[in-house]
Amino acid sequence: MSTLTSIISRGSCLLLTEQQKASASDFKTILSSRLSRYYELSGLKSPDLQSRSLQELQLFTAKAALTVVSEIQEILVHQLLRNTEQHTDSYIAIGTRDLAQLRTLLSIIFKWGTEPLLFSCLHAWSSKMKTGLTIVEVNTISGQYNELAEFIIKIIGLLFPESLNQAPPDTHITVLLINQHLISLLGPCLALGWLPKSLSSGAMTAIDPLRLKTMRLLILLPPSQTITALGGVLSSLPPPSPHMHRICATLLGKQITRPDGVRGLCAAVFGEEEAGGDEAALEKLQHVSHVLTTVPSGTNTEDYCKSIVPQLLTLLSVNSVSLYKSAAAFTISRMLSADPPAPLDELSASLILTNLHEPFYQAKAEPLNQNIEQKLLPKLSTLTASGALEILITLVANMDPLPSLFSKLLSPIFPILYSLLYFLEKTKTSDPGIKESLRWTLISWGKIVDTTEGVCAFWCIKSESQAFWGIDSENNLQRLKRSDRVSSLSFFTPESLQKAQESESLDENANILDLYPDPLHLVHFLKALDRTDITSELFVKFLELYREQRVSNHTPIQTFLTLQIIIQMQKHLSTGPSSSNLLCKPTHILSFIKHVLQSSTVDYGTGRTPDRDTRDPLLIVPEIAEAEEDGDADSDDDMPGSVTVTPDDEMTETAINLLLSTLEANDSLSARTMPVLNDIFSLLESLSHSEHVNIRSIAQEARIVMTARLASTSTPRASSSGGKESSQGVYQKALRLLQDPILPVRAHGLLLLRQLVNQYNSSSDPQEVDAALMPAILSIFLQSVQDDESYLFLNAVQGLAAMVDTHGRDVLKTLVREYSQGLLGISTVKISRHDLDIRTRIGEALGQVIRRCGTALGIYADLLVPPLFDVIRSQDVPTILRTSSLSLLADCVNTYPLATLPYISDLTEAMVDLLRIESVPAKEVKQTSETLTSTEETETRAPSMNSEPTSANSKFPPLRRAALHFLSLLIRSATRELYDTSSTSLLIPIDVINQTKTTLSYITSTDVDSVVRVMARETKEGLEQLQRAMLGI
Repeated sequence: MSTLTSIISRGSCLLLTEQQKASASDFKTILSSRLSRYYELSGLKSPDLQSRSLQELQLFTAKAALTVVSEIQEILVHQLLRNTEQHTDSYIAIGTRDLAQLRTLLSIIFKWGTEPLLFSCLHAWSSKMKTGLTIVEVNTISGQYNELAEFIIKIIGLLFPESLNQAPPDTHITVLLINQHLISLLGPCLALGWLPKSLSSGAMTAIDPLRLKTMRLLILLPPSQTITALGGVLSSLPPPSPHMHRICATLLGKQITRPDGVRGLCAAVFGEEEAGGDEAALEKLQHVSHVLTTVPSGTNTEDYCKSIVPQLLTLLSVNSVSLYKSAAAFTISRMLSADPPAPLDELSASLILTNLHEPFYQAKAEPLNQNIEQKLLPKLSTLTASGALEILITLVANMDPLPSLFSKLLSPIFPILYSLLYFLEKTKTSDPGIKESLRWTLISWGKIVDTTEGVCAFWCIKSESQAFWGIDSENNLQRLKRSDRVSSLSFFTPESLQKAQESESLDENANILDLYPDPLHLVHFLKALDRTDITSELFVKFLELYREQRVSNHTPIQTFLTLQIIIQMQKHLSTGPSSSNLLCKPTHILSFIKHVLQSSTVDYGTGRTPDRDTRDPLLIVPEIAEAEEDGDADSDDDMPGSVTVTPDDEMTETAINLLLSTLEANDSLSARTMPVLNDIFSLLESLSHSEHVNIRSIAQEARIVMTARLASTSTPRASSSGGKESSQGVYQKALRLLQDPILPVRAHGLLLLRQLVNQYNSSSDPQEVDAALMPAILSIFLQSVQDDESYLFLNAVQGLAAMVDTHGRDVLKTLVREYSQGLLGISTVKISRHDLDIRTRIGEALGQVIRRCGTALGIYADLLVPPLFDVIRSQDVPTILRTSSLSLLADCVNTYPLATLPYISDLTEAMVDLLRIESVPAKEVKQTSETLTSTEETETRAPSMNSEPTSANSKFPPLRRAALHFLSLLIRSATRELYDTSSTSLLIPIDVINQTKTTLSYITSTDVDSVVRVMARETKEGLEQLQRAMLGI
């Protein structure tokens, strides 16, 4: 076998040299001289080149180039096989100039070899289909067909050599063929491998082995590359033959149904360069949608649908390219809004909605804290609730805002999504991005949906049972069959609840009964919709429901919930601009008021006989009322409850108050603009004489207002409230300040939280500051510690330090967890620079908290030393974090040496082992540097922790410096303990001292870092002082 150098030399003969460029006069002569030189070096007999045409000389050159490339590939494959057999990693080096020659040779093979031959075959096949071929033409095309077949079989053999029964060999030639000449390769493969019988002849038949290898190649390549290549064949010039076009279309359809086939189509349409953009051309979106909504011939519609729909949903995940999300959303919106829908659209819409809706209905049998195994989702849906929510949000954000699309996607599961939003907003540790995105999605639905559909969806929230949610250990949402959350009322005893009410520290809007829907949350959400038509109809429906519940003796808690919703709606939706004020569209409300007053006036007739007949005959209500007015009644008759308040009376009072609110909200509302007010005014006449003081007074007030309204003299009433701000109020105020873009304002929010912590620390009243706020405040401080602004960082650290006094264990445990969580076993995932920065800042905060602990650090040693020691000894952790952990342990020793004395022996041994293993002798560095050439010395810089912060290179000097510093502190603390107590139980063992001394002596003499050598010498001196202390000197 010829050597690689000689083969490349023969190949270079086929290329244009500098001398040939200068003297190039006749290209045919140049080619002849190249070929002659090539045959001479190859030891082959040269054919008659002078009588050959230019095309023939080019074909000879292409054949020779293919021979050279084949021999080079054979050598490279042989080397790969030998590496596999001998388990080595040696490779044949090919220089840049040789690679350029290989690229040129491959271009010659296709430009002068396969492409002219394929063009001749295509032209002949086209002529045969039109007029037929003569015998001479058949012989000619048969020869060209055979030559083309010989070319393609050899080229495809480069990718699939007989010695390898697996994927194409990993060589430079393979990479060049696949990345630069795949279209030129696939064209002849499709033409020869799928040649129909109508174009075949005795010497020109389809090549079955070529078909198999082509299919094998298409399966091995990623879909994006395959789709791009097949599309290139379809758009190539000259146009492909009908049978090539047909097989290309078939193969393209099969590629789309492959895993990641849809993503590959997007990559082929948008291209890699455009993938980073934010906007996609409408034509490209329509092209992707058209391709995906067209079922390939010979493919079952249902199977095709089940293949592409999951891929489309996958493209809508957070990690996808924005253009791919747009394409997927555009396609799905076309499938859901097709009118009339095709069979594929119907199947796709059904499968899409099932996949997106089904995860929200799946509930675990037990709460998450019961550690029950997760049930499998239905066969049609492999998404979790978190995944389905993510896709829904992305889909809504990228699709057209059509009401029909919103109705299909969100209306069926709106009550469940609302319950999920409620759970996320009351869970302070939930992802704020998901929470805000879900809220934006539901508000978008509420602004677009039809009034009737919106009212029905909101009514389902009240009528259907609550959907309970939780977050599992992987931070995924999970629906539960029952809640694992402790009721807020469980935190109160009757005494503490009464005390909170008396001190007015209990928020009047607090949902202590865990009512669902939470009245205040529901009303705030309705207000955000800015849909007066929906809120006004809902308000009337709730009023009607409350009236029915009061009359039919419903469950008290449900009646109370309905009343709370009505009160909150009247409180928050009856003021403000007309777009969000439900009283500004009073048609339905006034009809309801009239209906209530009509039924109430039956009991307040002129003779009041119905009222007396329905009461106990022993209670003479009118006489008692008159006696109360005269003041001369007998005390026995002045009985509580002499005037019984019925549910109808309460409803009447509510209706009149609602009337007053409606009049107050609409300055121009009067009997002139709303004739129904005339009937209401007449009904108020009898109620203004009611025996109930409240009804009588407000009925009279309503009549006066309605009378005055005719002259437009209504004036809104203002109310004010005062009192000491509660801890919840301070907390909410601080949260608002923390969202302000101005830095000092955000810092003031942290200051308020710190004051709240200090108030909690010094408070003797357990109800004065809500203890349940402390975990959330701790979480806020931890997040602020990660802020880039040093002003916020320092305030957060001060807040954490303030929490040490009462929550020291929780603070340190949380900080250590955030600092070290996920570092063990991190070798499979490289830590990011951002994560490293966050952990470093948390480490800085942890250091200050450690110093704040003082002598109390001893009770927290078990929380600090073991996890920090685990980080130090993990070789996969970035060296910066290992160094930081050593510094934190050093802070522990400086703050309170006795805290680490129980671990002093183990820590000393660990430091000695670390120094012994990670020491870098100066001799090694010198030998390594001598192996570099002068060019490499100027271009190569020694890596460091500053240039490679995420590196886990344990040879960086700062790690050894930190270890020596910590070791010296340990030795110093042991020495001090000996001098102070004369105890021998806490000393470092003698054998460890001897090993330490030997190691330090070696490092002092050999380490490459001068600072390390100095620190080692100082540590050694401290060790000698320890030995003297042990001897009593």
